[in-house]
Amino acid sequence: MPTRSLALAALTLAVLALSSAAQVTRSQVATTGTAPRGLGPIVYDARRGVLVHYDGSASRTWEWGGSAWLDKSPATAPGGSTSPGSRYNFGMVYDPARGRTVLFGGLGPGCPFCPRLTDTWEWDGSTWRQVAYAGAPVVGSATHILPSPDHARGLASSA
Repeated sequence: MPTRSLALAALTLAVLALSSAAQVTRSQVATTGTAPRGLGPIVYDARRGVLVHYDGSASRTWEWGGSAWLDKSPATAPGGSTSPGSRYNFGMVYDPARGRTVLFGGLGPGCPFCPRLTDTWEWDGSTWRQVAYAGAPVVGSATHILPSPDHARGLASSA
């Protein structure tokens, strides 16, 4: 399956990027169960020790704890919304100061005239919550978020 291969490749890259060891040993991990089907960013939640993936094509939240992908999509959230909803080309970053995964922007459904999304959501490991931030960046066709060198904020860019 090409999607599963891409997800495993992204997982491998994320794990390698997080490693601080001079020598890195890679090995393929046998998995069981369902894996995410969509593409999208994967971030490492250092507080909980898991990788977090939001599948914008299916509006599902997945976590990797080392042996299997788990569908962590909440049944409900405050205000009745369960997740950031269908989107692609969004950005995600982990906020270590608050222990939250932050998702921003992207493009909504309805292409070729996809709406540009400017909403921000936070994932705490069990619930997505929409939040408002002052000075949100202007959204282009793709949003990328990187942690700042001091990890005190996210640096967003949009193409």
